[in-house]
Amino acid sequence: FETKTLSFKPASSSMEVKYDIMPLELAKVVAKDLFHTALSMIALKVTNSDVQTLIDPNTGNSLLIDLTEAVLLTDNDSFNQQRIRSFLDELLSLLSSTIHT
Repeated sequence: FETKTLSFKPASSSMEVKYDIMPLELAKVVAKDLFHTALSMIALKVTNSDVQTLIDPNTGNSLLIDLTEAVLLTDNDSFNQQRIRSFLDELLSLLSSTIHT
């Protein structure tokens, strides 16, 4: 089993949860679950500019929390593409900063 270190840093540094050694397969579940949720939200025309997650350390299942900055996309809004890109960029940033090789 190849292992990676996975560390999630929520908005408050006092709430940091660190998993010292997490199997790569579990990290893949986290990534897949987060992007499935994000794409489902986008399909429903919802984005979030402040991504915060809860991760089950046993299964890798994730839950997006604190949707206070979520935005409902409207049909004639010129910022929709930017909001979607920002949402996905935030998820990529979260994953790339938390999965260490």
